[in-house]
Amino acid sequence: MSANTSTASAPINFAIYGHGFAAMLAGMQNLSDEGHTACPQEWRDLTALLHTLIEDEEMTTETAALEAAVPEMLVAEYRRAVGI
Repeated sequence: MSANTSTASAPINFAIYGHGFAAMLAGMQNLSDEGHTACPQEWRDLTALLHTLIEDEEMTTETAALEAAVPEMLVAEYRRAVGI
């Protein structure tokens, strides 16, 4: 790999998906395996990360947002959508 080649992808601007994005992420838990697989990998990764940070590690909205590198509003809306 050359010094000019980067394997890291640019951060995703989740705000471009609109206000319903957090609810859509929360709804992914109700998808079949095939439906879940059809979603972009970034969305699946974010859903799993939010679940881990909020439910398993019991992080606050602010801390989870910092850890996941997403807007705090996205985490707050996700929390509301999943009922935690």
